Amino acid sequence: SYSFLWMQANGAQLRELAALTARFNEMAQEVGRAHREEPHQQRDIARPQAQPYHVKALGPVVNYFFPRPRATAPQDPVMQNLGRVACSQAGSGGNAHHRTRIRIIQYAIYGNRGTWIAKKLRNLWGRGCDIKIIYSLMTRPVLQILRNSSGRGPVPMRQSVIKNGSGVITSYNHSKWMTITGRWAPSRSNWITFTGSANWALLAFGSDEQMQRLHSRTQAIYHLRAFAKTWAQKTSRKPPSGRLLASARSAPVP
Repeated sequence: SYSFLWMQANGAQLRELAALTARFNEMAQEVGRAHREEPHQQRDIARPQAQPYHVKALGPVVNYFFPRPRATAPQDPVMQNLGRVACSQAGSGGNAHHRTRIRIIQYAIYGNRGTWIAKKLRNLWGRGCDIKIIYSLMTRPVLQILRNSSGRGPVPMRQSVIKNGSGVITSYNHSKWMTITGRWAPSRSNWITFTGSANWALLAFGSDEQMQRLHSRTQAIYHLRAFAKTWAQKTSRKPPSGRLLASARSAPVP
């Protein structure tokens, strides 16, 4: 084995024309020096595996490779990483009140997995975390959890889509990433970005998906700026309270 200069690029793009014409996507890129695996190790990873889900670090990037059939909430890497968040006494990366910030742009949040992630985010919101979410598609049970008016009130959200005159979605934000800045165990001053190809749905556990955890202040700041810009766009609108319009299901869920 030996060291080599590497570049890793990942994101939510699909290989089709719509990725350029009807979807707003993102791509994160990291370059560095890492330790290369022996060729036979790489070859084995490319073959069908009895346990296909695995986690692998490459420099400052931690890679999560799916599928992970029949995974439960405790086995969900999103839940595992959210479970390391503490909302108060955040250092660098936290807001002016020393609260941990969580910013999410996720194309689709639905089904059982979407529900358990929504409940976790709602719990963190209740504990004082500074959370904002941008989405394109979200089913009614998930929306109702996040838009509940109890406690601190609804979690701040925007739906990022473009509709035609009939209310049918024609373009949408297909990005899939999250930043956690502030207190994430064991440090109070973390700058972390999670990006990849998976929707927040059970379908991701049965598909050939991937997620990355990037420990990089530069990447987190880049994504935070993109979030602020997207949040302020005219096409990013506050969702209806407690209900999901039928037209919001008009886009496909790849």
